[in-house]
Amino acid sequence: MKTRIPLGMAAVMGLALLLVGCGKGEHVENAPRGGHKEQAGEAGHEGHAGEAGHEGEEEGGDHVALSPEAAAEAKLEIGSPGPGKIEISLELPGEVIADPDQVAHITPKAAGTAREVKAVLGSRVKAGEVLAVIESPELGEAKIGYLEALRARDLASFDHDRQSTVSGNTKTMLGVLAKEPSPEAAREETAGLAIGEDKGRLLTAYSNHRLAKRNRDREEDLFRRKINSEAELLTARNAFDAAAAEYASVRESVEFAHVARLLDAQRALRAAEANLQNRERRLHLLGVAESEVEGLGKEPDDRIAWYSLRSPIEGIVVEKHCVLGESVDTSTRVFVVTDLSRVQVRFQVPPADLPRVRPGQKVRVRVDGLDASGEGRVDYLSPVAEERTRMAEGRVFLPNPDGKWRPGLFGAVRIVLEEAEAKAALPAEAVFRHEGREVVFVEEEERKYEPRPVRIGRRDPATVEVLEGVKPGDKVVVKNGFVLKAELGKEAGGHDH
Repeated sequence: MKTRIPLGMAAVMGLALLLVGCGKGEHVENAPRGGHKEQAGEAGHEGHAGEAGHEGEEEGGDHVALSPEAAAEAKLEIGSPGPGKIEISLELPGEVIADPDQVAHITPKAAGTAREVKAVLGSRVKAGEVLAVIESPELGEAKIGYLEALRARDLASFDHDRQSTVSGNTKTMLGVLAKEPSPEAAREETAGLAIGEDKGRLLTAYSNHRLAKRNRDREEDLFRRKINSEAELLTARNAFDAAAAEYASVRESVEFAHVARLLDAQRALRAAEANLQNRERRLHLLGVAESEVEGLGKEPDDRIAWYSLRSPIEGIVVEKHCVLGESVDTSTRVFVVTDLSRVQVRFQVPPADLPRVRPGQKVRVRVDGLDASGEGRVDYLSPVAEERTRMAEGRVFLPNPDGKWRPGLFGAVRIVLEEAEAKAALPAEAVFRHEGREVVFVEEEERKYEPRPVRIGRRDPATVEVLEGVKPGDKVVVKNGFVLKAELGKEAGGHDH
């Protein structure tokens, strides 16, 4: 309210002030009393009004009343102070990075030329998926060597199988002859056994041996009956001994020969298989997958030198340094694939805080400006301080199934050092700043709310400890109180106006 002073009175007051400035007190004493009282009265009124307004504010004189429609739209939630836990924490800046253990730098195994480029920047690939196809003369020679070794192995395997069959048949035939059947029966029993030219030698020697034995037995019988001479008997015996020796020699030769040939075939097969394995290992070193090795013989001749460059992990192509027709070598980082299903957040711990931080502590991470928050635990705290900053690096892993944590983002890392018990706690969003004080809105009557000053103790981003101002049982607005704060601001603005 503005007080208007009459023009004449203003002149008198000005003269009085001038006289006071000149040191003539009588002019102050003779000053009009009415004017002095009026000013005093007005000043006193203004001072009293100010005190009354301040006192009313301390007592919660400001209120916000909502209409039924506004109350329904505001969707206020009411709660009451009660026991709770306050997280005592340390907040540090952090940076989101890709997990180094889930990053693949893909380089060619053999120098060559890019003939096909399938992957594009930002595409998601699976483990084993083809990213590019490279033509390499070195690989072509390796494939040809493998195919030659494959054919040699197949021949050695065939020879080994044949020698195994011959060896088995030879053992069977020797077993038949050991029973000393007649030559005719022996030929009949071994008719289906294939052992090569040794079969004829063995049967001939066996037949001669059996014939010589029969002649010797006949001559001995005739000699006992004195029908033949001793010379004829000796001749028959000598013939038998010679035939027996020949049969034994042939039998022994055949027996040792089939064993030796089988051993030679086994050694040749092992050597061929070893050579083939070495050739295959060479292909793997040059980037040829197992599935591709199996189909080498079916490749067109003009693609014998081509091989596929594959991703070793599932992830996203974050770097691509290859175009069609470009020459690449074993030092070229053609692609970088990163699995972002889990990321790492790095932070630096100052020396003063190092005694309070340890692996295993709960960590909450948020990125301002993004709807991104996560929780993990301190996975690692470096035992060595960084030389330049004298800080120790820590890290926490966060799951990232939807990809919201992008490497390169900066955020806040809040390490929970301990959890303290609070006798009276409220959600942090229930507390507002009003006229330089912290207040909560208390429902005094239906749809009528008082901004009540409170004294806050410990706090964390979600919960505050209330020391004074409200008590258990008070109906405190714990959600959407910003609606009341806005209404309170409107009323204050209208009063000032």
